[in-house]
Amino acid sequence: MANEEAKLDTKLTQLRLTAQRTGKILDAGKRETIERHLKALQTTISETDQCKRTVEAEKIGKKEDLAEISDWNTEIEAKIGEAEDEVNRLQQWLDSKKMEEENYAREEQLKFEVKLGETKLQMQAKIQDANPGGHNTSKTETGEGMKGMSVRLPKINIVQFDGSYMDWPRFWGQFTETVDKSNIAAINKFTYLCGFLGPKVKRRVESLPFTAEGYNRAKSILQDQYGKTPEIVKAYIKEIMDLPHISGANPKKIAEFSEKLNYGVQALETLNKLKDVQGNVSMTLDKLPAIRGDLVRDDPDWESWDFAKLAEAIRQWTKRNPVYEKESDASGKFGKPGKVYQTKPTRVCVYCEGEHKTGECEVVTSVNERRGILAKKKLCFNCAAGQHRANACF
Repeated sequence: MANEEAKLDTKLTQLRLTAQRTGKILDAGKRETIERHLKALQTTISETDQCKRTVEAEKIGKKEDLAEISDWNTEIEAKIGEAEDEVNRLQQWLDSKKMEEENYAREEQLKFEVKLGETKLQMQAKIQDANPGGHNTSKTETGEGMKGMSVRLPKINIVQFDGSYMDWPRFWGQFTETVDKSNIAAINKFTYLCGFLGPKVKRRVESLPFTAEGYNRAKSILQDQYGKTPEIVKAYIKEIMDLPHISGANPKKIAEFSEKLNYGVQALETLNKLKDVQGNVSMTLDKLPAIRGDLVRDDPDWESWDFAKLAEAIRQWTKRNPVYEKESDASGKFGKPGKVYQTKPTRVCVYCEGEHKTGECEVVTSVNERRGILAKKKLCFNCAAGQHRANACF
């Protein structure tokens, strides 16, 4: 028995030393070395376990206390377990490396398929140009491999789909019209589909076989994941509800507000879901306190506005208060660009007579105060500039 226990101690020491080398071997990153080390570690674990079983059998044969044998067994298993953890580390590295190689090979295959599809389309176009109306010649010269390639895809750049619910209707509409409905082979459609998907979305379908069945499965997966109308509607509603509160009357900020609101409203109108958010019109209007009076002044029924009317009112305000881009400073030939000084009229706010735009005044913010000042100066309630009535403002 002493001989078997000594043998077990030797194997445990060998197992510990082998396991300790795992970290350095992984850092080196050599696949062959890692595979060899993995096999050696697995072999040593198996041999150690066999020695343990032999010693355990002898202990049982000598009628040693079973509780002591169990404790001894647990101690040996813990040491073997530490080595098995290293085996898992090695296996995970190899699995990860294999996945990287497969992904790379798949990308290369995809590039090849795209190139092949483009080449076939170019060949078909040349044949059609050389034989206008010659349908029979086209079919015999191109062979069965060109079956279904009689129409060339329109040259159009489709922006990649990155997985946004709000972007799905745009992407799927473009892809359906330009690719899915065209008369080309399904494998080529699948190739183009993968090319129009962002990395995160493409991972959902790129492992499917490049066949007609694989293409149909890919479409089903994408439509099921991103084409759910409730999720799309929810995303557009969130976009409207998340519009910022703008305390001033900065034309640029309000123009951005208007653009986002119009985008969401038009999308919900297209989906026939605009009525789902009508109860939030007043809350959205309150996010623009500085121009609220300007927006509702000429419509006594403004309290019954829907989002379409609110969006149009804000859009009209942005037309009357356009954003003027500042010209960039001229740069000198040498050194850093210097400041360019020029004489220009001083901007005077009609409300507080400060040197800023009237629409950006933060001194006089009350709608009633502003109205009183405009009335006193006989200025237009819309543009706060011309001496004309609001209904004659252009």
